[in-house]
Amino acid sequence: MESIKATGVIHVEFYTSGPFDEKISEKEKLMLYRIIQEQINNVLKHSGASNLVIELIMEERENSIELNITDDGNGFNPESPKNKKGLGLSNIMSRAGLFGGKVTILSAPGKGCTLRVQVPI
Repeated sequence: MESIKATGVIHVEFYTSGPFDEKISEKEKLMLYRIIQEQINNVLKHSGASNLVIELIMEERENSIELNITDDGNGFNPESPKNKKGLGLSNIMSRAGLFGGKVTILSAPGKGCTLRVQVPI
């Protein structure tokens, strides 16, 4: 996060809620880190975004973690076959799937993008 902020290319905000250190394993932390890293790379490469917001929320009552990464970039049609073939998004889906997670992409041309990852704990 700090290295991205230092470049001044994009404004980044990061919010967390919940006792992550106590509730999730090192493998789960690494998975979340890699997903965040991959999506930041996607945003920087493809979106033209000025702002990026990352939210990591532990839903203790639901025994789950929700990760939302939202940008104000170009957006895209997530249902388009060319967008489904991207290595970055397939890596994210594979990583989340290994932990029983679900990935949702909310985007449209000109509307930015929100990547939502929900993982049971």
